[in-house]
Amino acid sequence: MALRSSETPLPGSGLTAPRPQESFRRRWVIVGLLFLFILINFGDKAVIGLAAGPIREELGLTATEFGLLASAFYFLFSVAALGVGFISNRMSSKWLLIVLAAVWTIALVPVAGTVSFTALMISRIALGAGEGPAYPLAIHTAHQWFPNNRRNIPTALITAGSTIGVVVAGPGLTWIITHYNWHVAFALLGACSAVWGVVWLFIGKEGPLSSRAKPGTPAVAIPTDSSAAAAGGTGAVRAAGATKAAVHAAAKQLRKVSYWQLFRSGTFLGALFVCFCHYWSLAVLVAWVPSYLHTVMGFSTTEVGTIIVLPWLVGAGGLMLQAVASQWLMDRGVSSRLARGVFGGAGVVLSGIAIATLAWGPQGIIAVVALVIGFEFGHMIQSVAMVVLAEIVPDSQRGAVQGTFLALLTFGGLVGPYVTGLMIDAAATPAQGYQHAWGLLAVLLIVSGTMAMVLIRPEKAILRLQKAL
Repeated sequence: MALRSSETPLPGSGLTAPRPQESFRRRWVIVGLLFLFILINFGDKAVIGLAAGPIREELGLTATEFGLLASAFYFLFSVAALGVGFISNRMSSKWLLIVLAAVWTIALVPVAGTVSFTALMISRIALGAGEGPAYPLAIHTAHQWFPNNRRNIPTALITAGSTIGVVVAGPGLTWIITHYNWHVAFALLGACSAVWGVVWLFIGKEGPLSSRAKPGTPAVAIPTDSSAAAAGGTGAVRAAGATKAAVHAAAKQLRKVSYWQLFRSGTFLGALFVCFCHYWSLAVLVAWVPSYLHTVMGFSTTEVGTIIVLPWLVGAGGLMLQAVASQWLMDRGVSSRLARGVFGGAGVVLSGIAIATLAWGPQGIIAVVALVIGFEFGHMIQSVAMVVLAEIVPDSQRGAVQGTFLALLTFGGLVGPYVTGLMIDAAATPAQGYQHAWGLLAVLLIVSGTMAMVLIRPEKAILRLQKAL
């Protein structure tokens, strides 16, 4: 039986076949632009921390006032992610991304001049509202260009924009702040957003797997059961089962599912809990780990600046490892549950074990290695969650679901740093407080990673949702 490929029209779809090279090039250009979108997104988040000293000095802020300024970014973050997620069900993601880039520019460019504390506060609130929907919308847009069994790598690449951003944007913005001033750094980020928006205006477009794709849009390959038979080899039988689930997901694209049934599914809840715990660790990495390295482990400021980059590099490596390994496994007929859920959950469990080693293990180089692995290796679960949600949700509802998902999981970023601070203040010494905080985080990661391995079952979720229709 012949394979259904991007070189032949999809029967009854109204989609036409592009030239293979043109289709390949277009989808990866889209991924590259979305990667840059998230990289800029990270720079916008990070600049307030990088410029903390100069901002406090210029505006005469206390630590509490600056903390309020930093937190202002999240005031509308989750609300905006939720709202834009549902809007994306009805509005083109191309134009929504342009609107977000414009909001970033409008929020950042005025800060190039002299500003008051109130003006800077309003800027951060507006910026947070514009950036809350950024990640889920970028992933939703990319998924319009790739069928389910080809979403691992593009999702990981776009997610890696945040981790690579630490290595690229962090030192670059620090250099600008040091050699010029923090106003220039803010203005430069605003200009980058504007340039990106103009480029996206001419290059970005809805993907062929979008529910709004028009007849004549280039088709993208959707594997069928015949793919497994054609693949041959010892995995052919398993491949048939795996691609059968992909066909179920593809067929479901034309139907809507109950949000209530979806949000109470084990796959959604398992992904949400593990990502909540991971976001907790991510926020703690940004807020507390530099202080831990300096005050407890005794590293100098320069050494801390070097060491703090390493977890992000490990995170980027973990993202790509998961994507490539999952793709390899699924090509050989392994189920999405094993290739994505179990693999990603195992990464989070490994992170938890490393954090436990940091809390209760020996100090020195072992503690540094544990810290580097523990705080970012589990970042792969973010990519896994977005892919499995896209797998079980029709395109017409994907933006709303992924936006809701992000809005909920980011509460881990609000809770984690605060609880860590409470535990440090309650302990007899800072070192003991950090040990307690790391111990709690280790338990959360190990438990949530294990639950993800058990609960994330995309194929089972698809069948249950179809029965509920």
